[in-house]
Amino acid sequence: MYHDATYIVGFLNTLNLPTGMDLLADPPRLAEWLHRGALDCTQSLSIQDVARATEFREALRDLVSGNSGRIPSVASLEIVDRAARAASLSLRFRQGASATLDPLGSGLEGGLASVLAAVHSAMAAGTWSRIKICRNPACLRAFHDRSRNRSGVWCEMAVCGNMMKARRFRRRQRSGDGARSRSLP
Repeated sequence: MYHDATYIVGFLNTLNLPTGMDLLADPPRLAEWLHRGALDCTQSLSIQDVARATEFREALRDLVSGNSGRIPSVASLEIVDRAARAASLSLRFRQGASATLDPLGSGLEGGLASVLAAVHSAMAAGTWSRIKICRNPACLRAFHDRSRNRSGVWCEMAVCGNMMKARRFRRRQRSGDGARSRSLP
């Protein structure tokens, strides 16, 4: 199980808007995702568990969007807070004077607790602010901003960045604000 930014990005990207694929869409897929995170998922999951997991994912996505300048909603903060209050986490000490937060539960509770532990770890390590949400409204994928000045706004420049820049250019051209062609002397 990863307790870092990669784990958070992976959780947020369980929903792929362009393809419509949602790895948390039903109890079997949710169980598979929990199993991938090395969590015991012997308990049966319900549609209500799927709803809680997806509600938490989207609230966390809203919180992460704050790293790109948006203001997260109060409702999103409440959803993540509620999950944090319900999480069973243990502070575990390791060799080398380090400590980690580890989930004590299994199933959905353990899964949400492991994501919360990763959030805490990323905040403590200073990597939280580098987790961002793509500004392409058709994408909204989470990504780790690796730019030197933390100015990344698209998950991939070659795909979403180019698409959004081309869209803005066409909009400017239609409105007459675009670059005027220069006449040659």
